[in-house]
Amino acid sequence: PTPPPPMPPPSRPPPPPFQPPSPVPPPSPLPPSMPPPCPSSPPPTPCSPPAPSQPPPLTPPLPPSLPPPPPNPCLKLVGPAADFSLCLNLRFADLRHANLMKSKLDNADLFGAQLDGADLSEATLHNADLRGASLRNAVLFKADFTHADLSGASLPFSNLQEAVLSNARIAGADFTSAKMYRAVLANIRPAPEVSFVGADLRSASFSVVQLVRARFADADLRFTRIDDALLEGASFRGALLMGAAMVDTNCANCDLEGAVLDGNLMRNIRCPDAKLADASLRGSVITNAVMVRVNALGADFSDANAQGSDFTGANLVNTLFLGTDVRLAKFVGAAIQGADFRTAVSISTADFAHAFGEALFAQP
Repeated sequence: PTPPPPMPPPSRPPPPPFQPPSPVPPPSPLPPSMPPPCPSSPPPTPCSPPAPSQPPPLTPPLPPSLPPPPPNPCLKLVGPAADFSLCLNLRFADLRHANLMKSKLDNADLFGAQLDGADLSEATLHNADLRGASLRNAVLFKADFTHADLSGASLPFSNLQEAVLSNARIAGADFTSAKMYRAVLANIRPAPEVSFVGADLRSASFSVVQLVRARFADADLRFTRIDDALLEGASFRGALLMGAAMVDTNCANCDLEGAVLDGNLMRNIRCPDAKLADASLRGSVITNAVMVRVNALGADFSDANAQGSDFTGANLVNTLFLGTDVRLAKFVGAAIQGADFRTAVSISTADFAHAFGEALFAQP
């Protein structure tokens, strides 16, 4: 049989005619009072409206420049033998390296003045106000500071030879490395924390002074006289006191470690709790001295006169008393381990009650 004829493919309808897309209407504007919409990107929290811009702060106008202060008329008087009795205002004055030799500066106001390197030899400064003044390297030879106020003044390396500081106020003053040969310090009322470190105080005089916690470390006090002084807590570490005299003086808690006091006169001196380790007092006169609880470890009292002195509770370990006169001296409760009393004088009259340690005594 004959196959049937193939069927024709189905006919496709013609494509519709092209029509342009209808225009999208623009978004309706937001009311002016509403903030703009948040961006679609993070952050997810709603955004805050931008802060209104602030106007830049107004810069206050600069004050008009002030004219410089007029020059101090007192400075016109600067010179040798100047008389400032009618012109006393020298406060904060710059007088560095000025020549004021033999000048009259009584009652002058020199508060905070700069006098470094100035020459005030034989000048008078009675009742002058020198608080906080700087007199570094100043020449003050035979200057008279009677009743002057030198509180907090700085005088390192100054030359104060034969200067007079009677009734002066020197609390906190700095005399470090000053040359004070034969200087006179008398009737100095409470003046704590004064520094005489490394100063040359040979043959100086300290009479009726209150120099609590003063610093005399490494100072030269040979042949100096200290009479009726309050030196509680003062430091004389490494100082030279040969031939000096300390009479009726209170040295409680003083530091005399390594000091040299050979030939020193220490009559009626009171030094409880003082530090005398490795100090040398050879040939000294320390009669009736109060040496209670002193630390004299390794000190040397050889050939000294210690009659009537009280060493109760003292640390005298390895201390030397060779040839020392200990008549009526007290060593009650003292540590005397290794102390050498073999040639001590009048040892039988001394009181060694409750002393402990093996000392060296002369064989009977």
